[in-house]
Amino acid sequence: MKIYTKKGDRGKTDLIKKRVKKNDSKIHLVGELDELAVRMAELNYYLKGNFKDEIKVIDKVLFKVATLVIDVENTYNLEVTDEEVKYLENKIDLMEKEVPKLTKFITYDGTLEAIKASLVKTQVRKVERLLIAEELKENVLTFLNRLSDYFFVLARYLNHLEKVEERKREL
Repeated sequence: MKIYTKKGDRGKTDLIKKRVKKNDSKIHLVGELDELAVRMAELNYYLKGNFKDEIKVIDKVLFKVATLVIDVENTYNLEVTDEEVKYLENKIDLMEKEVPKLTKFITYDGTLEAIKASLVKTQVRKVERLLIAEELKENVLTFLNRLSDYFFVLARYLNHLEKVEERKREL
């Protein structure tokens, strides 16, 4: 199978059961989800241990979210489950037990891994802002909201593991 089909040469592409211009908001959103997946892959390259498995689980859910965005007729009847949201909440809770209590805004510096986790968090927030315009089931937005929390706490946790002290933001 060839990678190029020539069907997109005129500026159109396919959703599931619908052809749209490549500047369609759904295509833009899927592109941002794609960028998020690449940023997570880059972060995963630097991570050790269980975090690698966690990122793979998250990536699988995000692929489902991308499918939900382009499945305009709900052909696959997919949804983000309560269990997938709980998975993130449990991971966040475990890491939060280990890091200092947050009392002020902090900077996004520290280890390379922590900075990359913060960068992923910003991409999650971008996707979340775009998802609001879509008519998707509630758990999709809930998952993305928890996901940004996950990467925020992950950055703090990674710094904590390396004994990097958090710097408070000052006005």
